Amino acid sequence: MRVYFHMKANSSFEKVEVQVGNDTLEGTLLTPPTRTKRLVVITPLAGSSAMYGLSMLKNLAKKGSQLMSYTYRGVLNSTGTFSTEHSTEDTRAVLSWASEHARQQGIPLHAISICYGSIPLFSSYSESPSPDPVTLAAASGLAKDVAVFRPEGISKAYATHADLEDLTTEQFGALVRGGNIDPSGSIFLGALESYLTTLFPTGANIGRDHFEKLYYERTDMGSLLRLVCSNSYFDNLSVPHSTPVLYVYGSQDEHLHLTTEPKRKEYERRVTATFPQAQFQSFDMNHFIKGPGKESMIEALSQYHLSHE
Repeated sequence: MRVYFHMKANSSFEKVEVQVGNDTLEGTLLTPPTRTKRLVVITPLAGSSAMYGLSMLKNLAKKGSQLMSYTYRGVLNSTGTFSTEHSTEDTRAVLSWASEHARQQGIPLHAISICYGSIPLFSSYSESPSPDPVTLAAASGLAKDVAVFRPEGISKAYATHADLEDLTTEQFGALVRGGNIDPSGSIFLGALESYLTTLFPTGANIGRDHFEKLYYERTDMGSLLRLVCSNSYFDNLSVPHSTPVLYVYGSQDEHLHLTTEPKRKEYERRVTATFPQAQFQSFDMNHFIKGPGKESMIEALSQYHLSHE
C-alpha cells in the first residue's frame, strides 16, 4: 500500500513516541489548518504505517479534527514484536497518551478503528472503559463472526500446501488447538502467502516473509496463526451503553461480503449482538474506504463527533 496525499501548507505533521513497557511506538500527529476542535485517534490496519491510516481519513482534519495514528509494535520503527495481544496493549497506551494530550488542549477525544484496528480498539476499551474517548467508531469494522480472515480459507490453502486433500476446516482447527502446526514452518508460511494473495490480488505487498509492513521475523507467529484461524476476538467484549458506537462501512466491501442488502443486514445484526447501542451508516465505497461515498462518510463522522461534544 503506497501512500500519497497532500494537505494545505499550514497543516502540520509531528512525530510522537508512546512508551508501552520497554518498547516505543512511533506515531504521527496531524494538526488541522483551522482551530483544533477535537483529537481523533485512528487505530490502524495490521501491517500498515501511521501515515496510511491518516491518509484514509485525512479530510477530517479539514473539519477541525487533530488526527493521531501509530504503528503497532514490531512494525516499521516501533520496537518490539507484533501480536494481537500486543496491539491491544499498544492501543491502550496510545489512548492514555491521547487522553492527556487532549486534556492539555481542552478538547474532547474520539477514536476510530480501520478494519483490523477494531480488535485492539474494542478489546482495549472493554478491558479499561473510561470517559475518554467520548465516542468510538469503526470503519470497515470487524465483529464477532465477521472477519476478513476466514478459517475455511486458510485451512484450504494449508491443505493444498501440506498435500492433505481431505482436511476439513474443523480438522485444521483441531491441529491448531493441539499445537500441531508450526506457524514459522514453510508449509504454513506458503499457505499464508497463497491465502493472502487470494484475499488481496492487487495492490498489496505480500511475500513469504511479510504482509505489507509486517515482517514475520518481528511477529509472534503463534498469535498470527490464531488471528487468521479464529473469529472469537469479540467474544466477551462489551462497551458501556453510555458510550456511543458507530460503524461505517462500504456497500461495495467485498472483503466483508457487504455487497448485498441481506449481507449488510446480517453484518449489522452481528455487530449489535456485541454492541447493542451501535449505529450504522453505509456508503458507496469499498473495504479500503475508496469510492464516491468517501466524502459523505467523512462528513458523517464529523457530524457524529460534533453531536456528542
